[in-house]
Amino acid sequence: MVGVLTGIVLLGAVPPQWPETILRMSPFLSEPQEGHVVFCKAGRSSTVLLLEREGYYTMRTNGLPEAGIARRGSPPGDWEAHRWLAVLPVLARPQTESMLMVGLGGGTALAGTPQTVRRIDVVELEPEVVTANRAIAKQRDYDPLADPRVRVILNDARSALMLSTKRYDAIVSQPSHPWTAGASHLYTREFAELAQAHLNPGGVFLQWMNSSLVDETLFRSVGATLLDVFPHVRLYRPNPEILLFVASDQPLPIEHNLSEPTSEESGETLFDALMAASRHELQWLGINSVQDVAAALALEEKGVARLCRGAPVNTDNDNRLALWSPRRLLTAADFDIDELLAPLDPIVDSASRLNSSPLFRPNRVYLARRLANRHLWARAERVAQSISDPASRWLAVGLVAAKRGEADQARRALLESLTLDSDNPNALFAYLEPMLIPLARGQADPAVTQLASSLR
Repeated sequence: MVGVLTGIVLLGAVPPQWPETILRMSPFLSEPQEGHVVFCKAGRSSTVLLLEREGYYTMRTNGLPEAGIARRGSPPGDWEAHRWLAVLPVLARPQTESMLMVGLGGGTALAGTPQTVRRIDVVELEPEVVTANRAIAKQRDYDPLADPRVRVILNDARSALMLSTKRYDAIVSQPSHPWTAGASHLYTREFAELAQAHLNPGGVFLQWMNSSLVDETLFRSVGATLLDVFPHVRLYRPNPEILLFVASDQPLPIEHNLSEPTSEESGETLFDALMAASRHELQWLGINSVQDVAAALALEEKGVARLCRGAPVNTDNDNRLALWSPRRLLTAADFDIDELLAPLDPIVDSASRLNSSPLFRPNRVYLARRLANRHLWARAERVAQSISDPASRWLAVGLVAAKRGEADQARRALLESLTLDSDNPNALFAYLEPMLIPLARGQADPAVTQLASSLR
C-alpha cells in the first residue's frame, strides 16, 4: 500500500512525458520525423499525430506514416499521386456515379474524386483521423470533407458493409498498413467477396498496395486473392511505390474504351467527355490524354493471371500479407518489382490488347518520356529500346537520358536521331533545349546556331 501511494505521489510530482519521439518513429525511418505538432490525440484504435514542416502536413497513426497534405499555395508533393485511387475507377467506368472509399487518411485521394461522381461514402475506423482533417481544413486549398457529395461513416469497413444493402459503382480500398489490427482483415478474400457483393454490375473494386510492403510471394498473393473473387484484374503503377489493382466482373480494356467515340458526328471520345467534366482532377495528375493512362498500365488481365494465379490466397484464417509484410521493411530482401513485371509489359508486348486495339495506338516515344518523368527508369528505357524505327528509338533514348541527368548520353542519342531524321522537330528541340540560354545570348557554337535556325 505504501508503495502504491508513493508511486501516485511521484506521478503527481513528476508526470510522465508524452511519448512524442515514439510517435515520430516508424520502420520506414531511421530517426524521428521532424516537424511542428499541429494535432495529437489518442483515439479508440490509434494515436493520431499531425506534423507540419515547410508548408506540408504529415499524418501518422501509432507512428506509421498515413498521408501527406499540402498547405494552401504549396506545390504538390509525391503523395498527390494517391489521387489516382479516386480517378482510376472513373477512367475504368466513366459512368461511375457512386463510390465507397475505405479509409480517409489525409483526404488526398478523396480530394481527387472526379466531379462526375455524385455520391461518395467514406468509411473511417478512427474518429480522430476525421478530427485531424477538420483541424487543418482552413489551411488547405480544398477541404474534401466540406464536399456536399461526401458522407463519413465512422465504423470498421467490413462492419459497415455488413450493416448495409447499398451498392456502389466503385469501391476504393486504401486501408492502413496490412499488418495493423484495424486494417489486416481488409486485404483478405473475405473482404473482397464482401466488397464484390456491394458493387453494381460492371462495378470496379480498386485495391491499393505499396510496393515497399511486398516481395514477389506477397505481391502474387494480393493478385491471386482478387482473382479468386473477380474474373478480371489489372495492375496500374503510376509511380514506383504505388500499386493499384483494378478488379471487376466485366472486362477492363480501359484505354480502348476511353478511345471509343461518343458519336460519329462529333468525333468526341469517352475520354474527351470525361476530361470536359473533370478536367481539374485529371490534369492534377498530368492526365491529358489516353496515352497518360496507358503509361500507368503495368499488367493487363492476362498478365495478372499469368503472374498471380495459383499463388496462395490471403484469407482471414491465413493472412500471409499481415504476417509477412512487416519483414519486408525490416529485412534487406532484394526485390525488384520492375524485373518481375518486365516480361509481361503491355506497352512492349506487341501481342498485348493495348497494342492490338483498333481505337488506341501507344505512342512509345511519349510513353518512354512520361515513364522517365515518373522516375520509372528501367521501364522507360525498356520502352525506348522497343521502338522499331531507329530515329524514334534514339529520340526516346535521348529523352530518357536527359531526364535522368545523363547529359552526354542524351546529346549523343539525340544527335543520332537527327542524323537519321533531320526534319524531326521534337528531336531538334530536345537536342537544343540545354543550349537555349547560350543561343539567346549569341554565345552558342556556330553549328548549334545553324541547327536552331531550322526551327524558325
